[in-house]
Amino acid sequence: MTLPLVARMLRVQGDDKTADILAEAQTQQHASRAARERLEERAGAAPPDVVDKLRSLTELRANTIWERLGGERETPSAAYVRLRREMLEAERDVFRSARDAGRIPEDVLVRAQRDMDLEESMLERME
Repeated sequence: MTLPLVARMLRVQGDDKTADILAEAQTQQHASRAARERLEERAGAAPPDVVDKLRSLTELRANTIWERLGGERETPSAAYVRLRREMLEAERDVFRSARDAGRIPEDVLVRAQRDMDLEESMLERME
């Protein structure tokens, strides 16, 4: 019962989550800008679709944090994660069915699942 009183007397303040998110978003914005600049410097003869995908990934990462400052509705990043997970599950089902029907060997299934698991783990970081 006395802990809140002591905290007020010592002027201990709780975490300001909005300020933390804002600081993280600003820092991510700077980091994303640096990443895009580095991409432009080093892209050279890389395939354009690879460069475009990397640009999009960097933009998505920066926007995801800013979106956390918004309201309670589903953010575009959250919708992306939700829908991409559904897509990955559909892909897994097709690979399992192909393996079960003998159209692909087990090692092809394992390789595909590993790639999908990796992508899904990256989605978890976006949440």
